[in-house]
Amino acid sequence: SCNICESPLKLLNDKECVDKCPSGYYEENSECFKCKAPCKECSGNNKCSSCLNGLTYDAQKGTCFNNCDAGEFYDKHSTNCIPCKDENCSMCD
Repeated sequence: SCNICESPLKLLNDKECVDKCPSGYYEENSECFKCKAPCKECSGNNKCSSCLNGLTYDAQKGTCFNNCDAGEFYDKHSTNCIPCKDENCSMCD
């Protein structure tokens, strides 16, 4: 397992050297870091370039926003829109 890679290789998951960070990762200081939810792909920490399922990408802000139906909320763990527990809610989290 590697700690540092020879330039121009990047360190992925603190164990292997790769030519390029894979989809869903971004490069910083010659290391590949996984994009954080709600980003599916990103160009930096919390700078989304595409979003997980159930979210819409706002290119102007580089962020993702919830586009679940009324009475649902976006669950980042399952990456799905989930019905609110209280059926009288139009919005919940």
